[in-house]
Amino acid sequence: MKDKLPVEDMFSKDLIYSIGLLFVIASHAEHALVLQLARLIAHPKTIDNPTVLALTGTRTSILLRQIQILARHRLELRSEHVENILKQCDKIRTSFDRRNDFAHYAAIKTSDRDKIILKTVKMRENGELVPDKAYNTKQIREYAVTLQERVRVLDQLLNDAGLRRLTESLL
Repeated sequence: MKDKLPVEDMFSKDLIYSIGLLFVIASHAEHALVLQLARLIAHPKTIDNPTVLALTGTRTSILLRQIQILARHRLELRSEHVENILKQCDKIRTSFDRRNDFAHYAAIKTSDRDKIILKTVKMRENGELVPDKAYNTKQIREYAVTLQERVRVLDQLLNDAGLRRLTESLL
């Protein structure tokens, strides 16, 4: 490519890479959450394709809420697992809130090409603007790694609660 995009002049390659990594991991995490919800819906049977198809594209917040609701309903005899699953879904929601900052806020350059300021015109309930958020390359990468790990932990918690493993559910 001959022409550089303006963003390539504003930010370092590492920063751009870290943001891209966050979005790739978030996309995979969204698909994993679809499969986790499909597991809960199908339990104790196997996942079926129409269920997965119907859930694909569902907002992440809705997927997480439905996982929490079904975990309470399907796993009520294993209450120690349910509490851990509910907490893990909340942690995943927090991770997606960070991803949403990058998706919905305007990016502003700083004097340091490895830092980014995210600006929005969203308002709080009291009428004040939501303050700008500043991130550096290392933080963004850590958010991506944390999101991936949180989704993996949810999978393990569902395994521990007695749901069929995904590889078994898909057969």
